Amino acid sequence: MRMFEWESDMVRFMRDASEHTEYHGRLADCIVDAAGGPQRAASMHVCDAGCGLGYLSLALAARFAQVTAVDIAEEPLSVLRENAARRCISNLTVCRADMRRLPEEMHFDVVVFCLFGSAEEAIAMARGRAEQIILIQKSARDRCFSLGREDGAAAGKAGGQSDCSGVQCDVRSVTLRLDQPIRSVEDGIRFFTLYGCRYGEAQVTRGEALLRMQATGDSEFPYIIPAQRRLSILRMIPQFSG
Repeated sequence: MRMFEWESDMVRFMRDASEHTEYHGRLADCIVDAAGGPQRAASMHVCDAGCGLGYLSLALAARFAQVTAVDIAEEPLSVLRENAARRCISNLTVCRADMRRLPEEMHFDVVVFCLFGSAEEAIAMARGRAEQIILIQKSARDRCFSLGREDGAAAGKAGGQSDCSGVQCDVRSVTLRLDQPIRSVEDGIRFFTLYGCRYGEAQVTRGEALLRMQATGDSEFPYIIPAQRRLSILRMIPQFSG
């Protein structure tokens, strides 16, 4: 599994999107439903594996009894600690670690892998640690943040039989908005350059960036880049013990 590389502008853009949309709250509601509903979630301990900046962890903490957020990188975890302290969240534990090397005594009711790893990797990392595994994957490869065309709706492997061998599983789909607020045209250029380079695209022009942004009339974020994420939520119940 390739480790995600955190770039300072990427962190800044992700913070803006996470703090000015309802995306993570709505995704957390989907996870609650997959885990058995609000009543069950209120007594469950959930692990957010590969939590990154932790905005999903914060949303889960408002819905589950206990949350453990795990990531191997310190930079995003510092953002999570800052936000948790500012919001006075007491049922969230932040753990810098490789998910594959957590102490054997750490067990959870649910382990969530959000845009992190394949079904096989999730099963291997949560083996003996969780009653349920919830894997969230992109169900279509949307290139909404690049200047090229979309790749189409190539379905992910989430529901594939080979991914689910040895587990009971079900899959549901959801589409959630994750608009990107933009502070200036220059930031828009930087944003498209940053994400476009991931697809081998060249430096973008001011005109190209403006074509993809919508004016808002807001002084802090005068532009947004409208976007949707089409996700598959795979709930797996391991058929193995201890």
